[in-house]
Amino acid sequence: DVCVSEPEWLSKPADVERPKRRRSASLAAGPVRPRRPESEEKGVAADVDPELREYLREWRRATAKQQGVPAYVVMHDSSLEELCRIRPGSLSELLRVSGFGERKTELYGQQILDALGQFRNGARATVVPEKKPKPAEETIRLLAEGRTLDEIAEIRGRQRATVVSMVADLVEQGDLQFQPGLVDYEKQVSIEAACARLGL
Repeated sequence: DVCVSEPEWLSKPADVERPKRRRSASLAAGPVRPRRPESEEKGVAADVDPELREYLREWRRATAKQQGVPAYVVMHDSSLEELCRIRPGSLSELLRVSGFGERKTELYGQQILDALGQFRNGARATVVPEKKPKPAEETIRLLAEGRTLDEIAEIRGRQRATVVSMVADLVEQGDLQFQPGLVDYEKQVSIEAACARLGL
């Protein structure tokens, strides 16, 4: 079967929609931010003062707690890092930090500038004191290190009788295995004899 002539629809030029051209970035509405260096894009924290980072994290935690929101809502980690690098001195400079648009700058801008000023004047993050171990935990740890009861009393700043009483309680509660070296051999023999007489 051979076609003698071309069908009419095949002889007409095809109506092909051409893709619309995008407007160049220079014509786009809104401020254009300069491209960040590759090291910053990859998350490398170049030239970030760790004390400033911790100070701003503390500010962010306090602000988030006060508002009842997660810390990342106040400021994302990447914005915090960039803020530490740029250290803006005005609200217009703060607008150049990624994550800070007009709304966030309006909400937190002056507080952030104040915090940066306080840091420049010597303010630092509060050092959280290291949590002290509970007396029983510390005693068990010191015994495991091979310390004597007298040494433990001295280290903990307690009377020997207090440490002996605590060790006895720990043994009775099953929190500590009795160690024959804790008791003088003669006293141990005397205690065992008394227990045998009493049927214990």
